[in-house]
Parts: sequence; structure tokens; C-alpha cells
Amino acid sequence: MSATPKRQLIVNTFGTFGYISLILQWLWVSVLFLPQLFENEKVKDFFMPPTNITQAPSLELHAPPLLATVLAIAITIAVLIIMIVILARLPIAVSKTGKKTVLTTAEKIIPVLTHHQKLPAKKKRQLTVQIIRIVKFVFTLLPFLLLVLVVFVPTSLPDEIVMFVGGFLALCTLLWFSLEYGLARILNVEPMKLV
Repeated sequence: MSATPKRQLIVNTFGTFGYISLILQWLWVSVLFLPQLFENEKVKDFFMPPTNITQAPSLELHAPPLLATVLAIAITIAVLIIMIVILARLPIAVSKTGKKTVLTTAEKIIPVLTHHQKLPAKKKRQLTVQIIRIVKFVFTLLPFLLLVLVVFVPTSLPDEIVMFVGGFLALCTLLWFSLEYGLARILNVEPMKLV
């Protein structure tokens, strides 16, 4: 029995939440460790090479207050519209990119596991589903395990808060992916149709 698109949408919504939570996990780790990286002089020189700054004469522009106000309102409205469009399309883009990433990873791992031997289609599909689950689990645990290094890196936040937020995000990611797979089983959604 094939799952209806409505059932598949419900299940994949939880998968999308899982990917968004996973992105937040990696962002949290990046926010904690990247400032330390940029304090290194070689990294600073690579990303921000020293330049000779010459002082340019400053120009002052005086726009009429009405024109400046109208222009500011128009720009604000345009930015708001662009933000709404981006936020509306973001979950779809996240789920498609997440699915593509884990599927590509699984397809690259299968030949290594099978020693480049041909597999029947059903067996390959089952192996792909298992690898995707493992890849999602590893991608979820890796940023949390990286947070253990926070003890060795000075941050402006207490270690307890860093670990709490990282643990909370990891649990959320695991919860969303678990709900996705649990509901897929209950609602009879084929595992290859999951994001």
C-alpha cells in the first residue's frame, strides 16, 4: 500500500525539522569555535590581508527629508518581502539539500561496504536506508561530541551552558528524526520517500 502525499508530507515535515535542528547544532559549534580560529595571526592574514589605508575625503550627501523617508520605506518593504519569500522557501530547500546530501553519502559508501560487488535492487535499497539512518545519527552526534573540546577552548560562556544548549539541540535533532521514522512506519510511508 502506497502512502498518500498527505501522509508523506506529514512525515517529511518532521524530517525537515530534524535537518533545521541539525543546522542549528552545527551553527552553535561554529559560533563557539570560529572566533578562536580567527584570533590566529596566520588565519587573520589569510582572510584579511593587511592593506594600506588612505583616507578618502568624506562626502556629505543631503537628501530632502521627504525623498529620504520615501526611499527608506520602499527599501524596508522590499527587504521584508524578500525575507518572507526566503523564509517560505527555506524549509523546502533545507529538506531537499539534506536528502540529497545523505543519499549521495550513502551511494558513495555502498560500493566500499560491498567491495564493489553488484547488489540486487531490493538489497541495495535496504542498505541505502540503513546507511542514511546511520549518517543522520553520526551527523547529529558529531557536533555534540565536538562540544566536549569546549573545555580546552576559552569561550565567553560557561561550559555548562555550552553543553546544555548543544545537548538540547542534539536531543531535538534526534527527536525529530525519530518521529520521522516512527511516523513513517505507522503511516506506511516508504523509507526511500523520506527526506
